[in-house]
Amino acid sequence: MNTSTEHEELKTGSESALDQQQHVSPENTPIEKEILQHEQDNTHENEKDEHGTNLSENQIASDSKEIEIIDIDEFLIRTKECGLSQFAIVLGMMLVTFTLAYTPFIFYFIGFDPHWIDTENGTAHYREDNSRCFLNESQWRYDHEKTTVVTEYGLICDKSWMLSMLGSIVFVGWALGSFVFGFFSDKYGRKLVMIPCLFFDLFCLFLHGFISSIWVLMAVRFIMGFFHAAPAINSYILIVELIGPNYRVLAANVAGVVWGIATAVLALKAFLIDDWRNLCIAASAPYFVLVVLGMFLPESVRWLNANGRSEDAEKILHKVAKYNKRTIENVCLKQEVEDQSGYSYLDLFNTRKVLKITLSQAYIWGCLGMVYYTLSWAFADLGGDMYLNFILASIVELPMHAACVICLQSFGRKRTVVVSLFLTVVFTLVIMILIYLQTKHEEIKLVFGLLSKSCISLAFMSSYMWSAEIFPTVVRTQGLSFNIVTSRLGAAVSPFTNNLDLIHPILPFFVICVSTIVALFMCLFLPETLGKPTREKFEDIYDD
Repeated sequence: MNTSTEHEELKTGSESALDQQQHVSPENTPIEKEILQHEQDNTHENEKDEHGTNLSENQIASDSKEIEIIDIDEFLIRTKECGLSQFAIVLGMMLVTFTLAYTPFIFYFIGFDPHWIDTENGTAHYREDNSRCFLNESQWRYDHEKTTVVTEYGLICDKSWMLSMLGSIVFVGWALGSFVFGFFSDKYGRKLVMIPCLFFDLFCLFLHGFISSIWVLMAVRFIMGFFHAAPAINSYILIVELIGPNYRVLAANVAGVVWGIATAVLALKAFLIDDWRNLCIAASAPYFVLVVLGMFLPESVRWLNANGRSEDAEKILHKVAKYNKRTIENVCLKQEVEDQSGYSYLDLFNTRKVLKITLSQAYIWGCLGMVYYTLSWAFADLGGDMYLNFILASIVELPMHAACVICLQSFGRKRTVVVSLFLTVVFTLVIMILIYLQTKHEEIKLVFGLLSKSCISLAFMSSYMWSAEIFPTVVRTQGLSFNIVTSRLGAAVSPFTNNLDLIHPILPFFVICVSTIVALFMCLFLPETLGKPTREKFEDIYDD
């Protein structure tokens, strides 16, 4: 007799015994009736269907089939990737981060060394003319009434290094903050770190208007750069992590347009405001309301999901769907598992091959930071109106966002960066020749200055995508963070590079040319990544 037959006979026997027990007494007591009823319920719950599965388990299995588990990208696609919610998120982020360009670029206006006049013969001189260092204060004066840190603190001649330090120290703080807040953002959340740091960034700029000591001003500018790092990093990350995969690049480039618009607005403010202290107040005080607006922006759903807060991520995604007039039901967000491989910054230097890739990119990014900001400062000395020059330099960056997308897809990452750097060298050489020839046509110098600025901007934008694809996934965050730090250190050198014109006006552009030529040589050590699979494992970095 097999096991199933034995089971049936035992089951039949127990049912017969139970029936007999129920009829022993023609009238059971209430307690006995309750006991019997409980036993019958248990018997029915344990009954099997013809497939040998509990009926309750069947019901659960049936229900579970209706719940679909999907990842965040699929969830975002179903919410409608380019809807009202996404528009509001990108617009809100653009408004919140509108002042980010003010932190580095306000130095262009408050650190401007105005032209001066020899009061004895009425001759006007440019800042590059050091002859005033041999004159008494009564023998010269500035040619207009605008005040800057140069006119207030006398940062000329043997004190000119202090002016360069005022511009440089912001980027030093920015580099340090990139390390610190990169870690805090991964641990505590993008939004939670960004909003308080944005407030302190603005507050430090506001304090500029009330500081009387040059040394205190330097300390405040360092702190401002330090806090500036968090919104500078997380504003981009939040957009990338809240937008669907098919519109992510477009959204990031649209948001990047705000940088050019903000710098143009800053130039207009500087043109209308004569006192540098009032300019700092006007560039910060009206924007504190944007910090409040930032509190209404959602946290990164990817960060929430990766840190065990899937329910909070789902709530945000359902809100996005609601405002896009989409309904998402019977869907569960897939829990993402963070990489626990334990890779660190040290892994970027552990072999000759990896070291070559890391150092090549580090130099290229450092060069990009130095050249970009040196060219930005130089527009005050290329002739013509410094405010109009700066506005034009801001405007030429706007079409570069579209050009970046087109060139990266059509010509590849490496070729786009190489050609952009090469053209930067060519246009800068033309500027050097025009300065050497002492041409009176300042508009020609301005045109080639704008061309150089647009090319280095294109190279800078393209390098983000190129570097992200060169580094494998397991060290991508560390690699990009290291590149950003080197670019800020390169930017920290730019005020000193620009001040080389006090020795000779050609020198800043000579440094730009030599540095960029070396960066072109470094590009030879890096692979093209267009059309190649994304590098995931650390070993993939050896594949060219």
